[in-house]
Amino acid sequence: MKIINKSFLALVALGILASCGGSGGSKDASTASSSYKSSSSSNSSPLNKSSSSIESLSSIESSLPTESSSTIKSSSSSRIAPQIISLSKDLTTEIVAGQSIKAQSTCRGCDANATQYEWYVEGETNPLSNSDSLEVDEEYQFKKITLKATPYSSNGTVGQAENIVMVRNKIEKIIPHIGAFSALKTDGSIVSWGDFGDLNSSIIQTLRDPSEFSRTGVSYAGITKDDSAIAWGDASYGGDATGKDLTGVKELIAGNRAFAALKIDGSVVTWGNPIDGGDTNGKDLTTVESVVTNGYAFAAIKANGEVVTWGHDNWGGNSLGKDLTNILSITGNNYSFAAIKQDGSVVSWGDSERGGEAPVINSVASIAGTDYGAFAALKQDGTVVTWGKPARGGDSSGKDLTNVVSVVGNDWAFAALKSDSSVVSWGGQVPLSTGDEPLPLQTDGLDLTNVDKIYSNHVAFAVLKKDGSVVTWGSRYSGGDSSMVDLTNVKIIVNTDYGFSALKNDGSVVEWGTSRPSSLINIQSIVANNEAYAAIRSDGGAVTWGTIYISEEERALLEPKDLIISTSISP
Repeated sequence: MKIINKSFLALVALGILASCGGSGGSKDASTASSSYKSSSSSNSSPLNKSSSSIESLSSIESSLPTESSSTIKSSSSSRIAPQIISLSKDLTTEIVAGQSIKAQSTCRGCDANATQYEWYVEGETNPLSNSDSLEVDEEYQFKKITLKATPYSSNGTVGQAENIVMVRNKIEKIIPHIGAFSALKTDGSIVSWGDFGDLNSSIIQTLRDPSEFSRTGVSYAGITKDDSAIAWGDASYGGDATGKDLTGVKELIAGNRAFAALKIDGSVVTWGNPIDGGDTNGKDLTTVESVVTNGYAFAAIKANGEVVTWGHDNWGGNSLGKDLTNILSITGNNYSFAAIKQDGSVVSWGDSERGGEAPVINSVASIAGTDYGAFAALKQDGTVVTWGKPARGGDSSGKDLTNVVSVVGNDWAFAALKSDSSVVSWGGQVPLSTGDEPLPLQTDGLDLTNVDKIYSNHVAFAVLKKDGSVVTWGSRYSGGDSSMVDLTNVKIIVNTDYGFSALKNDGSVVEWGTSRPSSLINIQSIVANNEAYAAIRSDGGAVTWGTIYISEEERALLEPKDLIISTSISP
């Protein structure tokens, strides 16, 4: 409805009355206005000649539609569409299964009680809720959730809808390194803890992939997002790569005291202790496809199948006199290398007593090694041939090694899984004193049947059976004795150098060997490095235990938090 000014109509009425009741013709608007003003103070005014004239004016005014000042203001504001100024999730609520999250918004020119909310979950086309809250279901607690708000004014005018997208910022993956861990979160950030040397945690964010972080004993290296390698730590262990062209790096290989960088163009750059692989002067390291190390020496397979070796002369760095052509793969122990050729034969080099002199073997499918001096070759017919230090796995006489499908080695012994799901193990256990030969490995009385998978640490073995039970043997103080824990309904096993942890089907964790965690439940996944464990909980947070230090600040960053990842509202 248009608003008509009553004063204007009154003036028009006065003009009409004056022209009708006056003695001398029409008056202009100013005269009529003047006469109206005078009527209030002078009875000689023409208007006072007829009391009916005033009554008629009052009658006209009273018959006009009434509009208050507030109505006029409301009408003016109704032309401005209501607008959402801010939209968020109530910070006292969290995206946790079984709980409700609540919307919060402020608006301009709207009825706050009339704002309409819609909640959408990633993968769904229809809203799951049309109220100001959403009850979080376990099925979508880690999916993206969109909150849409549409404002309305008191008279029903609709404003532009706005939305925000939120998600639970949880731990997506944990990557184990030697002496450290890195956890990747939903928002792409990385939480790192443990021994990274002098590396600032922010530099970890620049790495191409945290899993490519490498270290020798006390030095470190990583590949950045621009494919360049960086190194830090003790220079004598590879911590200083000054003067090295470390651009275009594809892969880093860490020995005990030196690094090798395989570049995208097939060349190799090395640095660190020259005796143990840091010096490659005079070596033709071009067209290289892969590099392996046993800790003290390196071996590179070239595109033509030839092998180039360098490092400690006695422990695999010197391969003079060996036919290293047509090589398919190479395996190392701490003192030697063994390679499979394209014709299925084997050639080995290094310490002759610790695996460096292989017997004549053909039709080999794979090779495993024990760190302290033996190899086991699995042939294509399922038989196994061993050589090297007898008490360290080199002697398998008396063992039924037929129909074998896989072989696993640790420091001192081997375990072979057969096609009938049984396991055969041989070699030694940790010696009583340094310098002594290892004790004979004991598996008598163990039910090593119905086995699904074999796990090993440095000095013990564990097998996960198909019924979810676990059997262990080896050094009793490092995981070989599991008699004090309940190892039933086990889902997966992980190991440190000297211990094991098992994740059970009910989400609980059992540990035996070295470190002992507090009671752990609701665990979804678990990983281990050489000295500690880390696990992701079902609520998206993470927990870690073992001998690796983590600060309270770093531990707090492993807890899940709600995160707004986008909004349609302009700042």
